[in-house]
Amino acid sequence: MVGCGWHATHTTYPALIDAGFDLRACCALHLDRARATAGRFGVAAAYDRLDQLLEERASELEAAVLVLPPDAYDGPVRACLAAGLPVFCEKPAALDSATLAGLEAASAAAGLPVMVGYPRRFAPPYERARGLLEDDRFGRALAYQAHWSMGPGEFGSLAYFLRENAVHQLDLARWLLGEATEVAALAVERGDRHAVAATMRFTNGAVATLGLDDAGSWDHVNEWLGITGEGVAIVVDNLESCVFRATGEPELRWAPNFSTPVPRNSSLRLTGFVGALEHFALVVREAAPCLSDVASARRTTELAERVLGAISP
Repeated sequence: MVGCGWHATHTTYPALIDAGFDLRACCALHLDRARATAGRFGVAAAYDRLDQLLEERASELEAAVLVLPPDAYDGPVRACLAAGLPVFCEKPAALDSATLAGLEAASAAAGLPVMVGYPRRFAPPYERARGLLEDDRFGRALAYQAHWSMGPGEFGSLAYFLRENAVHQLDLARWLLGEATEVAALAVERGDRHAVAATMRFTNGAVATLGLDDAGSWDHVNEWLGITGEGVAIVVDNLESCVFRATGEPELRWAPNFSTPVPRNSSLRLTGFVGALEHFALVVREAAPCLSDVASARRTTELAERVLGAISP
């Protein structure tokens, strides 16, 4: 495990444990931080130099998981690939598509997978939505509406917010509808708050409207998704439910049982972090096709770049 920052220690390490990973070594910029993290999560060894970790431990490791600042993955990913390790990166793994294209080429040259963890692909409500889209009862998607409203963060700029945070929703649109053929967008910036309204057409003919902002509150509902077909609809509300509606029929509703304190009802599973890591284990150990590889991450970042390019000055 490379990275011992806030997101890693609050999200990734607990998700790794939930997913059944055996944590053999961790690395941070500062050895005291790495040792503290190792002690907290039962990691066997701690390092402050990735090259030393790989030299001493690579032969006993199956894979590497990296949780770093979004512009800091390139060198560590290449070092892990050179040591013979498949790699899992937290999204977006880079802030530009050119860097991701380089990592895509490095993955192919090494013959090793690089997975970029877009967790919403593995969140149970969205997994159910994707299954319903592929069900004969739904038919063809016509309209897609998405709401993504975060509380304030250290995003700094509209471009960084879109590439680092709201990219979740761009990736989800690709995951559910396919590639975008047309993109238009408007944006507003007010102080440290940012908002984007984007419209898109996809290869399946569906049109989408996406509202993306960090002008909301972390105490409010952060995300909502609705997909409409011909007399049918799918709604995912803040990861708390997935509803299927068809004309003249009772709605079908799935919701987690929050009152039961078991792992499947934890937020780390509902948000897809555990599921993404479990999928990575299948990719590494069983050569399963990777459902969130670096090539797909590149295309998601390219979509973010297209949205930014469509915004009028």
